[in-house]
Amino acid sequence: MKKPMTWSYAPYRYPFDSVGDIYICRIVPTDTEISFDFLDIGAAEYSVYYRLRSIGKYTLAGTVKPNVTRDVTYTIGGLTIGNEYEFYVEADGKKSRVRLAKCGHFDCESIINYLHPDDEAYAFSGRYLCSPSIIHHPDGHLLSSMDVFAGNHPQNLTLIYRSDDNGKTWHYACELFPCFWGKMFIHKGELYMFGCSTEYGDMLIGKSTDGGYSFCEPTILYRGSNGKNGNAGMHRNPEPVVEHSGRIWNTVEWGTWSKGYHAVMAVSAPVDADLLDSQSWEFSEPVKYREWEGLPKGKSAGNIEGCLVIGRDGNLYSMMRYDMSKLTPNYGLAMLYKINTKDPAAPMRFVKPIKFEANHSKFEVAWDEE
Repeated sequence: MKKPMTWSYAPYRYPFDSVGDIYICRIVPTDTEISFDFLDIGAAEYSVYYRLRSIGKYTLAGTVKPNVTRDVTYTIGGLTIGNEYEFYVEADGKKSRVRLAKCGHFDCESIINYLHPDDEAYAFSGRYLCSPSIIHHPDGHLLSSMDVFAGNHPQNLTLIYRSDDNGKTWHYACELFPCFWGKMFIHKGELYMFGCSTEYGDMLIGKSTDGGYSFCEPTILYRGSNGKNGNAGMHRNPEPVVEHSGRIWNTVEWGTWSKGYHAVMAVSAPVDADLLDSQSWEFSEPVKYREWEGLPKGKSAGNIEGCLVIGRDGNLYSMMRYDMSKLTPNYGLAMLYKINTKDPAAPMRFVKPIKFEANHSKFEVAWDEE
């Protein structure tokens, strides 16, 4: 076996387990239908089978010939809202994994992807689609990424989908391994991805030159741990990347819930630097939470998931989610830190708490010109 020289796969296949000979790469259930895409293996025709979950024999839903694209799409119709179904694809003696979906009503114009929590397709990483990131590529298409999460799982796979019609329809682009908490961004017309190798793992950056269908081997910007043994490591979230004072900026944290802290940090690089060179990047000294003036009393794990904002005074700030679960009051505040843009290695400085009802969840703040 040779070491892969890439970050992206289509799909990622791991030893001693299988994604199936035919790979179902996207699922979209509705009230009475289940549509799904799978990668063409060159067969002249594919057969689709389905049944109520764990009930009866599989029924032939129909056959489909491949599209002109690499993704083949099929829709199983005549289903019942609220019911759960199993389905698979077969052709030329080859078969996909059995996948799961529940019919239901989704109040949105389009669904990018769906994953049933009992579906084992990505169990090597997790069971839930999390950490959404969406971006408008300079070439005109949209890209959306999501990692596959579950507690006590490796949490190391990210799926990427592409839309060429402004979000009306989506198709599979690739998947990144290892990648967790990923954030795509555009810099100087090129597509990059920030991520971690896993929860509290290494911080990574990679680049795509073909519109998101593949990414180069990632660069490690900061070593972490794996987070499963209680050791502290890198923590981040898919928040905006901001350009300010001749540098591009993002926020990360160092810590872990089991250690009881997350120390806040900023990471930045000069706008003209090679972003795939780890020496281009500077991390500020991590700052642990403490009971600064004006804060509620009690024990807190601190701040995570900082969102960078440029203030009306022209300074760069990080507005952060605030663990208030053991404080009195136990909700209603976010935290504001100021970043020293003249000295990127300097620690972020606590400014003040901000009244904010959604402090326990990830949030994003963006400037509206109007």
